[in-house]
Amino acid sequence: EDTAIPVTQDGHRNILSNGTLVLRSVKAEDSGYYTCTATNTLGFDTIIVNLLVQ
Repeated sequence: EDTAIPVTQDGHRNILSNGTLVLRSVKAEDSGYYTCTATNTLGFDTIIVNLLVQ
């Protein structure tokens, strides 16, 4: 079973104030499933994307 790992913000990975995930100088090790969840008073929504870096 896979366990979610929060994104660590560093010089390589950053989350902008609008929620955009920025990956700089991507590598094959950055490949994987990324989950984004948005919540507000009406509920929540989640999307999972598979990033493949070759």
